[in-house]
Amino acid sequence: MSKTFVFGYGSLLSRAEVQRTLPGKEISAYAILEGWRRKFDKGGLDHRYLNLVPANSVVRQVRGTLIEVTPAELAALAKREPGYNMVDVTKQIANPPEDSVVLAFIAPPFEKLPVRKSYLDRIRPGVPPEEWEAW
Repeated sequence: MSKTFVFGYGSLLSRAEVQRTLPGKEISAYAILEGWRRKFDKGGLDHRYLNLVPANSVVRQVRGTLIEVTPAELAALAKREPGYNMVDVTKQIANPPEDSVVLAFIAPPFEKLPVRKSYLDRIRPGVPPEEWEAW
């Protein structure tokens, strides 16, 4: 029976954010997602959220977290992430866990709203300082 993981690339880089949605849950591992990059282009009510978009010539991969989830936990994450689609990215994960499926929440692009500082402040604790410019 395969395991299901969610690839975290924004707020799910932070242990505190994982715990907020899935109390008691820990980050299982860190991983590299090939062929994608981060971009603030997922529309919200009054600001934009972080999203994954296809890689460009400068940024070709995303460092993130893997969080093993049960079906109930996956449903809780889906409720937390409205407007995102669950996309199977297993084949784009460098060295994925054996016998697993890796899903990422990816939304259609939207760039008409600002990015909130409070949202950036929630993401920052899980991101190495040397990676901020690449975002």
